[in-house]
This record gives sequence, structure tokens and C-alpha cells, in this order.
Amino acid sequence: MKRAWPLIAALTTFAVTIGTLFEICLRRDAGHFVYVLDDSYIEMAIAKSLALRAVWGVTSHGFTSASSTFLWPVLLALVDRVWKPSELTPLVLSCLAAALAITATYIIARRLRLPRMGIFALLLAIIFLSPLPALVFTGMEHCLQIATALPFVYLAAEDLTQAEGLGTRGMSCLWLLTPVLTLIRYEGLFLVFPVCVLQMLRGRRWKSVGMGLIALAPAVLYGAYSLLKGWFWLPNPIYLKGNIPRLIRARGTVPGIYGAFTWSAKTADLLSVGLALVVLFGLLAYHYRTLWRTSTTMIFIVVFAGALHLKFAGLGWFFRYEAYLVALALLALSAGLKDYLSQCQRKDDISLLERSAATLLMAYCMLVPTTILCLRGYQAITHIPQASQNVFDQQYQMGLFLRRFYPDASVAVNDIGAVAYLDNPHLLDLWGLASLSVAKIESKAPITPTEIERLATSKKVVVAIVYKRLFKNGVIGRGGLPKQWTQVGKWTLVNNYMSADSTVSFFATRPSGVAPLVAHLRQFSNSLPRAVVQSGKYIKKIHRDSNQSGLTQTEQPKHI
Repeated sequence: MKRAWPLIAALTTFAVTIGTLFEICLRRDAGHFVYVLDDSYIEMAIAKSLALRAVWGVTSHGFTSASSTFLWPVLLALVDRVWKPSELTPLVLSCLAAALAITATYIIARRLRLPRMGIFALLLAIIFLSPLPALVFTGMEHCLQIATALPFVYLAAEDLTQAEGLGTRGMSCLWLLTPVLTLIRYEGLFLVFPVCVLQMLRGRRWKSVGMGLIALAPAVLYGAYSLLKGWFWLPNPIYLKGNIPRLIRARGTVPGIYGAFTWSAKTADLLSVGLALVVLFGLLAYHYRTLWRTSTTMIFIVVFAGALHLKFAGLGWFFRYEAYLVALALLALSAGLKDYLSQCQRKDDISLLERSAATLLMAYCMLVPTTILCLRGYQAITHIPQASQNVFDQQYQMGLFLRRFYPDASVAVNDIGAVAYLDNPHLLDLWGLASLSVAKIESKAPITPTEIERLATSKKVVVAIVYKRLFKNGVIGRGGLPKQWTQVGKWTLVNNYMSADSTVSFFATRPSGVAPLVAHLRQFSNSLPRAVVQSGKYIKKIHRDSNQSGLTQTEQPKHI
């Protein structure tokens, strides 16, 4: 127990943090726990459909390639199958995966012979800078991704630095983790590729080829199945959002394989940590005169994977896309600094000038990335309750509204998660994640009002709940929404942080649907949280006219 105090203290800190944030979210969401992303409910909807109806789709009406993870919905479905579908299942599994990531970090740090205080500092950094609490409250696969990526990179580095490679037990773990990385998320390929390159440089051609093939196998098998179902080779979220080559995606606005990287303000944390790793790599390579050390090999893999991620994948969206890289970078930095400081203790080998220059570089390696990552961690922790409330006030209420008044109807939406999970509608997803017809259009150019109307008519859509503004500025479509649609009402968030737009609009797609939609919105209005401002045709403020004995009604915004 005394030797393991860093692990015990870190797990306790993590548990207290999650418990506190959970209580705050319950208070802000009227006693109901809601995840910080609507995307969380997409995977929950797939798991629910898989467990209850054996259909891989957001609804039971057919296959939809709307998720970029394979393993996580299967795990959720297994739990739902054994017990019963519960909205808390992803939260519990995410907590377990986060605890596994913390434990894996502790075991690796012990093997790297880091001091106990250093181990404790590393564990706290993994918790709050990755940041694990934010990932837990997404209820998605990212904690499991970190728990898998950490041992994979460490074992791969150990295998590469040993002349004979790992033993049977270690290699078994490495071969097992390789396809699991891809099963969890496609970004796992970014980690496997540099390992394959290094294996080739080591002269281990068959091992390099073997690891590459088993890493690609899940993606190839799923792609083949998706093609048989008439969908794309890649899942729609990757096909529509990823920065992938033109050879794979037809849309001309996407940079090709030789195009630009994803540079923006969102990359500041990754770039600062990446530069620190490059500096540390150079110092280690200079002093040890070899690449084949565990620390330097880990740094090489992480930097290589980070470059691939910036090239082909996204960043941000509640800190989750790049979280695995931040966790790996923290581990690689710790291993590299320990190695370098051990070398610096040999005073005869290093001149005073070299030591002074190295000290300045190390100061940068520690201070600048740490400052930026601390800001990242602070923002993640403080925004969790607000993000949860935003989803509860908007997307979750949309799902409750449709479940109550339009069960199993055909509806058009652009946020499908809570809507699909809480009900089983026939969806026209105007963002294209769960609608192949929309995705085919969006892969070439933003969808137009004429195309939206054609698809809505063919799907017999009766009501649309969308972000009107996004269809004007080209985020989803261009030219707005069909003129045949009648806007009946709007819900607006007062303090929006998480939703793509503060205002969601309700449209009747045909004149005959206006009166029912007005009546339904009016009935549902008193159920909405107080933080939602309502406006539109269905809002009637009753007041007494001084010239009449009766009552008159005028249309006014309503703050419930």
C-alpha cells in the first residue's frame, strides 16, 4: 500500500472529481443526468438498436454508418443486453476505462523507474490535462482509447529497443492491442503506422507487415460490410468531416494528401507539446547517440502520430479528438526528462555551456506546454456543467418533444443523437451522418433548399427541427431552407457553450402540419427548462385590453 500510494491517491482524486461534477450536473439538469455532447447519444442509440433489435443503426429502421467507433457501441450493447438499457451505462464504462488508463500509466511509470512523486505528478497530469473528467462526461470511447494507446506505445517502444524484441507475453499483448486500437477509433492507425516504419528500419519486415495488416483488418472488414449495405467504405463522420485525400472523398474543397495541415488556434496545445518533444528528442539523440531507447522511441511515435492526426483528423469538440495524443505526450515527456536528467548527472560528459543551454531548453519543455495544457484542463473542468445543461436544454428536449408528439414519425433534424436515442423515428439527417442520400450530396457540395425539399418529400417528413442559421452560411447547406416550410417556433439558449447554435427552429413541412405543430409546441412549452427562451407562432401572451371586457392575444417571446 505504501509503494502504491501515487495510484491510490490519483484514483481517489479522480473519483472525488467525478462525483462532484456529477452532483453539479444533476442540479443544473433538474435531477436528470445528461452527457455533454449530443454525439454521445448517437453511440447510445446504435447500442440500443443493436441490443434490442440486432440492427447496427441509430434506429431500428436500417443500417446507418453514423459512428467512427466499432467497439464502444458493442460494449454498451452487451451491457444493455445483460441488464437493461440505461443512460448511465456509458458513464460507468467511461469511469472504468479512465481508471484503467490511470492504472496503466502507473504501471508504465514504475517500469520506467520514475520517482514516486514524479509518478503522482504524471498521474494528476493525465487526469486533469488530458482531460479525463471531460472525456468521462462525454460517455464515449476516448477514455478507453487512452487506456489502450498508452500500453501500446510503451510496449512497441520496448520491443523496438530490445535486440531480441519482447518476450512471448509482451508480444502477445502488443499483437492484441494493435487491432483493438482501430476497433476503438480509426486514429489508432496513426499510432500503428510509425511503429511499422520503425519495425521496418529495424529489419523486422514481417513484423512490420503483420502489425499493419491486423491494424487495418477491422477497418477493411467494416468497410466491406458497409459497401454491401450500399454505404461508403468509411463511416460517414470520417467521410464528411475528416481531412482525407481526394482519392477517397470526392468533394474538391478538401485538401489532398499534399495539402495543408489542420493549423488553427485549437492546435496550440498540441504544437507546444510537440515542439517540446522534438527538442527533448534532439537532446536525447545527441547525448545517447542512438534512436533505440525507450524514451526516444516513444517520443518519435507520438510526434509522428501527432503529425498524421493534424493532417487527416480533427481537433477540439470538447477536447476529445486529440486527448489520446496529449496523454501519450505527457508520458513520453516524463520518460524523456527522466532519461535526460539521469544523463546530466554525469558532469564530466557535459560542458557548462551545454548544460546551461540544455537547462533553458528544458525550462521551455516544461513551462510553456504545461501552462497551455493547464488552461486546457481548467476550461474542460469548468465547462462540463454548462455543456451538460446546454444539451439538456436543447437536444434532449427535442428528443422528448418528438417522443411525445411524433413517435415513429418521419422527421428532419441536424442533431440526431438524443432524438434517435429517446425515440425510434424515421430520420432525415440533414448533416448526413445517418442519411446516405444527404451524405452523397454533402460529399460534393453543401446541400441546397431544392435538394432538401426533394428528400423531405420522398421521406414524407412532417416536421423539421434544425439550426436555421447553419443552412445559410454553408456550415451544413447553402441558400437556406425550403420556402415551402413554415417556421412555427424557436427555442433559444441564454448561455450557450456546447450547441452548434443557440437557436433551434421548428418547421412544419406542409401547410396541414402547421396547426398540429403549434398545438404540440404549446402543450410542451411548460415542460421546457427555465433557461430556454421560446418564441414564434405558438407563443401567445394573454393580457387584458382596457377598451374591452374580454381578453386578446398577441404573439410575444416567452421565457419559461
